[in-house]
Amino acid sequence: MIDKPLSSIIHSLGERLTSNIEPQKNVGLTNRNRPFVVCFKYQLPKEFCFTKLEKQSVKDFQLFLDKVSGMTLHDAKELYERQPDALDVYNEMPVVHYKVTDRFRLHGVVEDGEFCVIRIDPNHKFHK
Repeated sequence: MIDKPLSSIIHSLGERLTSNIEPQKNVGLTNRNRPFVVCFKYQLPKEFCFTKLEKQSVKDFQLFLDKVSGMTLHDAKELYERQPDALDVYNEMPVVHYKVTDRFRLHGVVEDGEFCVIRIDPNHKFHK
C-alpha cells in the first residue's frame, strides 16, 4: 500500500499536472493545440481509487503523468486512448480509457476538453 498520506499524493499530483500548463482562453474543443488536462472532478468509486493503489501502481501513474505533461489533448489521445466500449457511459457521456501500462487503465470522460478521471484501474479489472 501507499506510504504517504493520500492528501500529500493528490497535492503533489496537482502541482505536477498544472506546473507546465499556461491557461488559454477561448480555445475550441477541436483545437489540436489544446493542452491535455487531467482532473478529478468526480468522486472515485472506492474500488477504483487512490487508496487501492500499490506502490508500483503509484510509480506507474506518476510516470504516465510525466509523459503526458505538456502534451496536447490530440497527442495524448493518439498515444494512449484505447478502444472505447459503447456500453460504458457516465452521466450520459461516453467513457474514455487511457493506457497507463499494459494492465493499468484510467477511465474518464472528456468535459470542456479536460479528461475527468472517474476510475483508476491499475489491474484492468473493469473491462477484463
